[in-house]
Amino acid sequence: MQTVASTSQLILAKVLDEIVQRIAKKVAEGKKLSDQEIIILYIDHILKTMESRFNEVDRKLEEMIKRLDEVNRRIDDMNRRIEGTSERIDDTKGDNNKKMEDLKHYIDKRIEDTNKRIDEVSKKIDSLESRVNIVYNEVLSIKTDIIKMMKEYMEERYGKPKE
Repeated sequence: MQTVASTSQLILAKVLDEIVQRIAKKVAEGKKLSDQEIIILYIDHILKTMESRFNEVDRKLEEMIKRLDEVNRRIDDMNRRIEGTSERIDDTKGDNNKKMEDLKHYIDKRIEDTNKRIDEVSKKIDSLESRVNIVYNEVLSIKTDIIKMMKEYMEERYGKPKE
């Protein structure tokens, strides 16, 4: 299903590019543009702007994922250190036990702080995902409108297709 959507998006983009090129040629020749042609140029501009924004969101999401991976790696390293520390605590007595407990509390606090930061980042990712979904739905709406406009334009120009 995804390849069909991708293919239709590519076809739509190609058709829109060709229409925009024809309109640009018309402008270069000094001819007056129709309202529909102006709208198509505007829609093309909006689509390119949205694509740029999507790419920026994708780039930022990838950066955040890399940061999360680094945080996870650090947490794993901390967990391994805690396990090693626990083994040393079992091997030591007296004052060493007290010192190890203090260290464990410090590390637990750091893990708790790190987990809080991870939760905050997770909330930001959820927010970004929500925004991306909103933009995606807007793009789908615009795509539907463009297809409808193109169909109407083609029917006006060439008549309704024979079935």
